[in-house]
Amino acid sequence: MNKQYVRRLFIFVVFANVVLAVHLHGQTSQTSQKSQTDITSDPVTLSNMHKALDAMGGEQVWSTQHAASSHASVTDLQKNTKHELYMIDDWSTDEVRYRRRIPGGNQPTTEHAGGKSWTVTRSGIERKVPEFDQASTLVLHLPGAAAMILINHNKEYILRNSPSRLCTTDNLCIDVYRRSDSGVIMLIQRWELSQSTYLPTTISIRLHGPNVSARPMWETVTYNKYLTSGSIINPTELEVVYPNHAVRSFVLESPVFKEKYDTAIFDQEHANE
Repeated sequence: MNKQYVRRLFIFVVFANVVLAVHLHGQTSQTSQKSQTDITSDPVTLSNMHKALDAMGGEQVWSTQHAASSHASVTDLQKNTKHELYMIDDWSTDEVRYRRRIPGGNQPTTEHAGGKSWTVTRSGIERKVPEFDQASTLVLHLPGAAAMILINHNKEYILRNSPSRLCTTDNLCIDVYRRSDSGVIMLIQRWELSQSTYLPTTISIRLHGPNVSARPMWETVTYNKYLTSGSIINPTELEVVYPNHAVRSFVLESPVFKEKYDTAIFDQEHANE
């Protein structure tokens, strides 16, 4: 996870977008009636994502879950500092809804309840930043839920096999593109699956900043260990490399699935932490 890897990932992003553009041009040139809304996932790649979902418990199990709370112990490996992170997520609707709490310090509880953007303050100026899509919000700590969304929301997400020259590992590589409301298609994730277990080994996620025209920023999640809890298989140890090269390790407890998304109960449960 060094500068060379980040450089290789950036080259991959540029090349992959060119590949998709050429592919889309080829498809639309075949018939004047075919539009970008007709572009769908590659069947083989979609099958591999189904296998990943099966490896994490299966669609029948994940489709019965719609909200979950999670707890992670986070260590900054460069600063050697630690903090706890409490999370609750809801994927019962098409809206992105979550709440995050870091006990202690000066960081306020973070919440997003629908909407397509959130506000950040830079140099005293408030700016709107595009919100993560639903799958990208969940992929860090609930990749099984993210995989189910990528499969079922087939009008929004397009799954394609990564070109072999970019997939240099022994893993199966999947490029995830997202179609915006305006019809623009953009590369947002890259999944690498173990060929033996089909569990995700690495997922790279495109980040959004106030300047949408700036060079894309990516964070990379490496899943080092999984834990079986009931019918669910979820990561329990992972490492995240951020665009500024900071590295943090996460130790996740098994998620607690909820009947409904209730932020009041969430706050009450963690009020004294």
